[in-house]
Amino acid sequence: MEKYAYSSKYVWKVENFSKLDKGRQESQVFCAGNQKWKIELHPMGTGVGAGDHLSLFLALGDSTVESVKVYAEFTLRILDQVGAKHRSFQAKYWFRRPSDGWGWPRFVSLSKLNEPGTGFLVNDACVVEAEVTVLGIFKPL
Repeated sequence: MEKYAYSSKYVWKVENFSKLDKGRQESQVFCAGNQKWKIELHPMGTGVGAGDHLSLFLALGDSTVESVKVYAEFTLRILDQVGAKHRSFQAKYWFRRPSDGWGWPRFVSLSKLNEPGTGFLVNDACVVEAEVTVLGIFKPL
């Protein structure tokens, strides 16, 4: 396993939030630790969060890395655009393939997301941030 400690931060402004399709939304692909990543957002939730939560996941953004395993520490965050009381969660995970995202089906309740005082939705836009540190990469011989 190759050891790394490359960090990167990516900010995604999701505009016209109320008009989004209920299914999965994906950020543009971004780079961190020499790997391609994407954020997956489910505006109406998925899994145990379906219907009453916003769900957020991090996934590999390169469909050609089927045999590579990437160990990463990451934080996903929804920014409070008014008072800087952001909502965030952190995890470490072995990403094995692009379809193998990791995150939180109950990231924030839709009622909390829509509360004017939280600052999560301002002018029908929310801001999602990913901070990714690649800790190791395993490539088969």
